[in-house]
Amino acid sequence: MKIWLLVGLVCAAPGMATAAIVNIDATHGFNYVPGGGSDPAPMPGEQISFIGTPPTLSLAAGTYTITNATGKAGADPDLTAWSYNLYTSSWAWGFVIATPGGTVIDYGDSGVGGSSKASVADSPAVKNFSQTLTLAAPTTLAFTLRDYYVPDNGGGVALDIEPAGGAAAVPEPATWAMFAGGFGLVGGTLRRRARASALA
Repeated sequence: MKIWLLVGLVCAAPGMATAAIVNIDATHGFNYVPGGGSDPAPMPGEQISFIGTPPTLSLAAGTYTITNATGKAGADPDLTAWSYNLYTSSWAWGFVIATPGGTVIDYGDSGVGGSSKASVADSPAVKNFSQTLTLAAPTTLAFTLRDYYVPDNGGGVALDIEPAGGAAAVPEPATWAMFAGGFGLVGGTLRRRARASALA
């Protein structure tokens, strides 16, 4: 029992790429720094200032596929599209990924806008949204929506982030070391048990 628990802990070691659901509600937005606003669309490398505390996710180096998480376990069922002005019924589907310090890493947009949440959420471009993200090193990502005034917003976006091809990224060196140490302990335990059985 102890052996299998140890193997499980080793296999769940940090540094491996895993699937994750990220829920971004419409209370999250940003302003460009310096200045304000959120137009035009942010480009990688540009600096933004978060409104609110954005949800974050730490990922290992590797390539990931970002899709719409609507209907999947862990996705908030209310976050199927977001409104940047509920009073004018302006709905869209998109997101911004940046470092926790506000440096933009990626921007995703379905290109769909509409006067109702349902019409946007039911669009094929939203339902089938897919985009890849490649990280050269382990990175903590912060997620937000593209708006600079959030009190009139509604809804949000849920993202499914998975290693491309469904395979885990190559483990980091520290993870390999943990693997080696863990399996060494398993091997040592098995040898001690075999020796004890032989002596008995």
